Amino acid sequence: MKVPFLKRLSITSKLTLIILVVNLVLLALVAAILLMIERGHLEENLERDLTSLAEMVATNSNVGLSFLDSGAVNEVLRSLHARPYIMMAHVFTRDGDPFAQYYREDVLPLDNLINIKSLDEGELVQHNAENGDWLVSEGFNFQAAHAHAYTIKHVIYDKLFLGSIFIQADLSEFQQRLNSYSITMLVAMGLGLVLATLLARGLQGTLTRPVFHLRDIVLKVYTEDDYSVRARKNSDDELGELIDGFNTMLYSVEKRDQEILSLNRRLEEENQRMGAELEVTRKIQQMVLPKPSELQSIDDLDIAGYMLPADEVGGDYYDVLQHEGRIKIGIGDVTGHGLESGVVMLMVQTAVRALLLNNVTDPARFIDVINNTIFSNVERMDSDKNLTLSLFDYQEGTLHFTGQHEDILIVRENGVVECIDTTNYGFIVGLIEDIREFIACAEIHLNVGDSLVLYTDGITEARNHQNKLYGLERLCTVVGQNWDESAAAIQRATIDDVQHFADGRAFIDDITLLVVKRLC
Repeated sequence: MKVPFLKRLSITSKLTLIILVVNLVLLALVAAILLMIERGHLEENLERDLTSLAEMVATNSNVGLSFLDSGAVNEVLRSLHARPYIMMAHVFTRDGDPFAQYYREDVLPLDNLINIKSLDEGELVQHNAENGDWLVSEGFNFQAAHAHAYTIKHVIYDKLFLGSIFIQADLSEFQQRLNSYSITMLVAMGLGLVLATLLARGLQGTLTRPVFHLRDIVLKVYTEDDYSVRARKNSDDELGELIDGFNTMLYSVEKRDQEILSLNRRLEEENQRMGAELEVTRKIQQMVLPKPSELQSIDDLDIAGYMLPADEVGGDYYDVLQHEGRIKIGIGDVTGHGLESGVVMLMVQTAVRALLLNNVTDPARFIDVINNTIFSNVERMDSDKNLTLSLFDYQEGTLHFTGQHEDILIVRENGVVECIDTTNYGFIVGLIEDIREFIACAEIHLNVGDSLVLYTDGITEARNHQNKLYGLERLCTVVGQNWDESAAAIQRATIDDVQHFADGRAFIDDITLLVVKRLC
């Protein structure tokens, strides 16, 4: 049976309650047994007293009954007045007829008394079917329900049966003794419970003190995060085993906590070191991007570039270089982002500039050398980085391009956008050592006012809160709608639209956009 209020009691109160309940049950059981024994003793004493009294009255009445002298017998019965608990007494003849009687002052005489059977409630008198006589058995009968007891005794003189005597006593004195005994038992039970409570309060500390001490240690560990404390063991019983187990657990947690703190310190130091390295790499990466002054120095082209790394260091690449009247444009996307991707991007930028300065003009040869360089360096780095890369050579309105990257967007007059798939013009750089068989070149003519739009997949794969992709179609729509604007305006409109589409959701990849517009 579940008792809800027990959940709110302290362990001290629960132990006290258990002891009280157990003692109460035991004391009640003992009291009930003792009351039953005492009741039996009182019944025996009452039976013995009534039987002795009936014997004495029968002895004193035998002469009067033998001579049928009712006055003498009544005189004997009046002596019962000295016994207040005697309610009434009757002497009957051998035929069972009333002969003499005695009633206590407060007891009303019986008017309809016919024979001895009329007073017998315990079937001590039986009728003889043969001759019609009454067969009277001597005995005692206890009538608790009617609050009285009675006894029947034969009156015999010189071995001759003369009649019977009936004496009835009330149980007031019997009940008074029983009540007194009950009160005594209740007082004893109360004193026993009080004593048990005091002893329980005094002795239960041997159980509760270790538990409360363990609770205090748990609270200290919880509030102060101090795993160096230990619970004090005072015994070798189950509580002692519990404390041993708890201390062992604290030792393990403390050891693990120290290891975690040590690892955290090392990780923090490593993070600081990595952060410093990333910051240096990020600064270098930003430093090698084309400066606005470099882009503005190209007379017949309006160029705007934008790059937003997803982490401190991005893996996207774009560059615009001018050397001896030749303009080299490149865009690429290294797998992943972070330190390794940023390093690979710097390698590509350096290789492109070195080849340009060394007057390598063959586009196929150009990208093949870059692939060999990146493949060897990535292998030395024990890395799996590689990249898509497209390179463009511009001169007098003509673009020669090679390499595999995202689609090339050419924005013509009135916002018509042409998409050129670069899949068949190269291969992933740095993945295999030799890609010459995959390399192809193509030519694009830019009219005055036409724009070349290059991007990385960080734009087309940007997602909104509904997990929908920005997509190439939306990109084409935006650049087409702004075809007559400057390169910087086209770039700003595109980036603003991507950010509006994402609606605050973080970009999971680097974002790069390069817009080149022919001015004359």
